[in-house]
Formats: sequence, C-alpha cells, structure tokens
Amino acid sequence: MSYGDHGRPVFSSDPFGTVPPGGGFFTPGPPPGYPPQPPPQSGSVNLFATLSVIFAFICAPAGAVLGHLALSRIKRTGERGRTRALVGITVSYLIIVLAVVALLVWLLRPTHTSASVGSSGRSPTSSSTPVDAALLDGTELTRVLNQPFETNAGSSQRGGVYGLREFGTSDERTEKCVGVLHPAASVTYRDSSMRTFAYQQWSRPTGDYAGAVISVDEAVVAFANPEDAQKLLARATEEWKQCNSQRVLASWGTDGKFDSWTIRDVDTTDSIVTATVGYTDAGSGTIRMPTSRALALKGNNVVDVGVVMFRDPTKSADPETSGIDVARAILDKIA
Repeated sequence: MSYGDHGRPVFSSDPFGTVPPGGGFFTPGPPPGYPPQPPPQSGSVNLFATLSVIFAFICAPAGAVLGHLALSRIKRTGERGRTRALVGITVSYLIIVLAVVALLVWLLRPTHTSASVGSSGRSPTSSSTPVDAALLDGTELTRVLNQPFETNAGSSQRGGVYGLREFGTSDERTEKCVGVLHPAASVTYRDSSMRTFAYQQWSRPTGDYAGAVISVDEAVVAFANPEDAQKLLARATEEWKQCNSQRVLASWGTDGKFDSWTIRDVDTTDSIVTATVGYTDAGSGTIRMPTSRALALKGNNVVDVGVVMFRDPTKSADPETSGIDVARAILDKIA
C-alpha cells in the first residue's frame, strides 16, 4: 500500500507494488514481434466448404471458386471445414484437367484430320435418313430404268448382321467373291460394325417381256459412323478387284445345287465400285442374264445394288451403267 497526493491510500493488485505507466491494471499479452493468434475456432462448419465438395462433381469451376471462398472465410472467422474446402478445390481442379485432356483428344481424333476426308475434300457426316426411306419404290425405279416394276412378295428384309442373305460356295478360296454376286450378302458385311439394313427386290410385271431389266435388288446398310462405312467400302473394293475375272460356284438355297458365276469388269467410277456378274454357260462360258452391280457410300450408309438384265443385247440395259444409275438415285434420297 502507498499514499497518494492527498494522503489517501492507493491499493494495487501488483504484489510488488508496481503500477504500469498511465495507471490502471496490467493485461498480459504476447511479447512484441510475435504474430497475432488466430481467432478461436467455432463449432460450425463453413457452408462454402461443403458446397465446394458438392459442386466439384456437378460444376468443377464453381467447386473451385467455392473452395477458395471457404478458405478465405475460415481464415477470418475460425470456422471448421478447411480440410473439406481443400478436398473440394483438389477434386475440382482434377476434373477440370481431365475435361481439358478429353477435349483435346476428341479434337485431335482421326475424324477431325485429313485422313478421314473423302474424295470430295470434305469430312464425311452421318446420315439422318432411315434405311427404309432410302430404298427406291416402283415409281422411282420406273423413272430411273424406264420400265414398270412390282415388288416381289416376301422379298423385303430388315434387321442386323444376322438378317443378311446367306449364300454358300463350294470353294473357300472364292468365298469372299460371293459378296460380289448379290447385294446384302452376309459375307460382305461379316466382322463389320453395321447396325441395321433394309433390302428389297423388284421385278418386271408378270407377263411383261418388253422391259430390258428382269429384276432389281437394292439394299442400304447403316453403320455406327461414317468412318466404319468407309472401312467396309475400302475392304469390299479390294475384294471385288481380287475377284475380277473369277468364276465362282455359289448356292442360293438349301438344295445344295451350285451354279457357275463369272465376275468381270470390276471398276471404280465416281467413288462407286461396279462390276458385271452373271450365270455362266458350262459349255460356251457365255454370261447369261448379266447383273450390273454397284457399291456406293454416303455418310454412314453403304448402298448395295444389283440390276439383272436379259442376255439378248436388243433387250438388255447397259450392264456398265444400270447399277450406277440405281445407286445414284438412292444416294440422292439419303440426307
């Protein structure tokens, strides 16, 4: 105890009787030069930290922004959730990086390079036309081939690869050539990624022998994408060329009877592969009822055509152009 100016006692909480300058009581604190202590941690979890984890999977950029906001707020308020905010930021940036890598891979894939550009100089595009709608009807065939036609009952076929037409051969060495003989042959599309097809056969009206064409077989085969359709056409083109001038024994039914067929004049005209095939007389080797074959491509569709004609040149249509004419008319219908 000490005495003040007027003799009044002054009491101090300091046991040693010291009073800090300016009077009052002494409040302990950190020594000078030490950083300030963080604010005490509250019991609540920062909302932005929780939202950053959620939005990391919904919208990664938003998750990253929310995570950074959470860290900034936690530093000021002392709320819990710092680890949660770091997880949200990490996951958000990881997803963003993966998305950028995936985009670069997609942009650099072959469909966006010159390797997939066709002879027209433009990248192929998928077709939106159903395969059934692309087939020519009787009126359209009449306009193309200048004679009337009627559909053969039960000739229509639809479906996947297992619905294609099955033909047999007596020689495995010429099995691939069976696909040149007839449209929609399963051997042509075996081991491909075809999705569906439509096939139709048309004939001249019963009793009408004035027409040059006996029958028309038309098929449209759809693939998953234009690149797969291009691969099929390229493979079939090579097979047709290898089968040129070949004689093939093929069976169309289950009776086990094999007919002799000859393949000739395989050529490529305006990106359409063509050939002439037909029954072969055993003695003379002459082709009876020549068939004008054509294989063409548009988008993700392969057009497969066969036009059967008379052997008599006075009645026969042109074996080199009839198949092409029908194929082009189908291509024009494909959007």
